[in-house]
Amino acid sequence: MNIFNKYHLALQDLLQSYSNEIPKNISSIDNSKPTWGDPVWYILDVDTGVRHRYLFTKAIKGRRRSKNDSYFRKLKNYQSDLLTKNYGLLLKVYALDVQQQKVVNNSKQLRITVASQILTESEKYRNLNDLLNRPEFIGDQFV
Repeated sequence: MNIFNKYHLALQDLLQSYSNEIPKNISSIDNSKPTWGDPVWYILDVDTGVRHRYLFTKAIKGRRRSKNDSYFRKLKNYQSDLLTKNYGLLLKVYALDVQQQKVVNNSKQLRITVASQILTESEKYRNLNDLLNRPEFIGDQFV
């Protein structure tokens, strides 16, 4: 088994460990019950009582994402902006972990956005094997 298969199996185990129930301090658009497939979650900061909006869509540096929840009410509007299922779940798991950190919300939001940018970029290569087969990759570094 190569290292990439180990990574994939570890990712599957991580996602399955979280995929049971979403915490109660999270809601979706219009205060509805959230699902793992929702592109928007509102996370209530239990310390301040403030709800913060998190987007779980592709993030491309320099391109603004929709600020309106109405955009996310119809799947056809945002379907091309969705991360693949595993990456979308991974981003949400990461968001749950970030919520436990004792930092201000702006820092939490930035961490989720950067993670989304990284996942968006890595989706371009579909998997690490595709990345390693690119001509720019020589030995153990990019040129």
